[in-house]
Amino acid sequence: MMPVNEILLLCAVGLFMGMIAVTSGGGATAGVPLVLLLGYPAASSVIAVSFGLLASFITGTFTYRRLEPPKAQLPLFIWPVAAFGSILGANLFLTIPPGVLRVVILVLLVGVLILSFTLKPSKMQEHQVTTPAKRRVGTAVIFALCVYCGFFGAGFGTFVILALMYFYGYSFLEGASAGTRFALVVGGASVLTYLFKGAVVLKLGIPLAMGCSVGGYLGAMQAQRGGDRFIRVVFIGSTVLLTLKMGYDILC
Repeated sequence: MMPVNEILLLCAVGLFMGMIAVTSGGGATAGVPLVLLLGYPAASSVIAVSFGLLASFITGTFTYRRLEPPKAQLPLFIWPVAAFGSILGANLFLTIPPGVLRVVILVLLVGVLILSFTLKPSKMQEHQVTTPAKRRVGTAVIFALCVYCGFFGAGFGTFVILALMYFYGYSFLEGASAGTRFALVVGGASVLTYLFKGAVVLKLGIPLAMGCSVGGYLGAMQAQRGGDRFIRVVFIGSTVLLTLKMGYDILC
């Protein structure tokens, strides 16, 4: 039986993850190092974070439904393609040995942090001119991102928002809304894969999901009010510190 204080701590981590996930993206980037710092194995941490984040994508999707539909609609076939990509990524993740996986996670976290500083979605990137050819390239990019999301997923929300803004001409808020729906589809596909393989540690995933469900609602409400900047600053600051700590633990 997990101690009550540890359950509450995981719920708090889930709340933070959920808010990040549906605003500027990066719930996994924030969540995985925090769960690792609690002493859980790398594979169990990544899978439990994916399981928990699914709850934030559900509540975030329902909260974002009040938005007007975006001017540029995504092709319907992109949704099953996204789910297929996620399943591929999840199966790939399960083939990596635990000792190698921890180093892979550290490298991915560092890479995502660098991209988070250099590829921030902003109002300046909204309403890009789009063409049929550009949208086809965007579909391929989104598929690749969904494979990555099934494998690890850190920064997935941010990257999808940027892709939707650049290739489909979405605004930031439209991208955040559609990105949350993408995360629900690909996250659901990868979590079902993990559940089918018996890889989800429920005593870890359920408290994270409880916190994420509240965080998803609060984050979507905050994004619609234009207040995601504060969340992003806290997210990047805390993730930098946690990644440094994780790197120290691995290398020293």
